[in-house]
Amino acid sequence: VLETKEADIIDFLKGLTGIGKKRANDITQSLIRLAKVACPAVKKNSAHVRGLKMAINNILSAEEECQSALQEMAKLAPKRDLEILTSIPGIVENTALRIISELGDIRRFNNPSQLNAFVGVDPQVYESGNLTAHLSILKRGTAIGRKV
Repeated sequence: VLETKEADIIDFLKGLTGIGKKRANDITQSLIRLAKVACPAVKKNSAHVRGLKMAINNILSAEEECQSALQEMAKLAPKRDLEILTSIPGIVENTALRIISELGDIRRFNNPSQLNAFVGVDPQVYESGNLTAHLSILKRGTAIGRKV
């Protein structure tokens, strides 16, 4: 922060969504004030900083790879299925693509119970004599399917 021009920091912050000129200026002033009193734990050319930079680059690379894979999936997905899934409130294209890739053709399930059982979100039932208890989900299906 101390080695960067104040105007460059303000411009960077204004480029972020939801930050206007006044807020960017206030944040920049706070950052500079804090940077002047901060005591770094490691030098900027230390192995810790290099390792952190490598980790950040790996995360950014993985994110790019994920976006590329989602674009490929969008090309391959049946358009009608994608339209139907994205018409459900709360499901965007990303989620719809993941549902299609995890479940395949949803029409192969005759009813919602079969779909729930496949994914593994059907409730576990314990029966003994007159006692019937509904427990947590069974978790039989794939963890990714349950997450999506």
